[in-house]
Amino acid sequence: MSSTSDERLMNVLGQAQQNLIKAKDPTPCVMISEENWKSIIETMQQQLEVQNRLGELIRYLPTDRQLVNYIDQVEDIHIRHEEKWMKQLTFEAEKMQADLENRSKTMEKEFQSQVGKLNEQHATELDKAKTDLEQQMISYGDRLYKRIIIPCLLMMLLSAVLVLLATYRIL
Repeated sequence: MSSTSDERLMNVLGQAQQNLIKAKDPTPCVMISEENWKSIIETMQQQLEVQNRLGELIRYLPTDRQLVNYIDQVEDIHIRHEEKWMKQLTFEAEKMQADLENRSKTMEKEFQSQVGKLNEQHATELDKAKTDLEQQMISYGDRLYKRIIIPCLLMMLLSAVLVLLATYRIL
């Protein structure tokens, strides 16, 4: 019996020594006051309210498919209007070009019939008229170019505004 009691005594002493080692390094203790608990609970309630509000807002946001459909519709409208404007502008340009060609041919014929009858003074006037006509044609070409570019730029700006509006609605 003495050996078992010695073993027990050694175990108790060993245990006591381990307990002393543990007790030597105190661990800090945190205390949460009632005010802290109330603040934590209020914060959690506010977070739940925010989550509920976000859940409600999500129902009103368009889906990815709806956004894709909307952008496709805008693109289709843009393409249709652009085609319509390009046809109209092309038609007007062709009409004006035909008018200019007819005028220039008529004027050229008149000038050619008068060249034989006119002296050098009239010949220089003919050259001047030709250059004026060329300048008018260049000027008309520039105006026609501006008439084509401005609607195209407006259409691009309109498309950009529509895409921005669609993006703004997403946010």
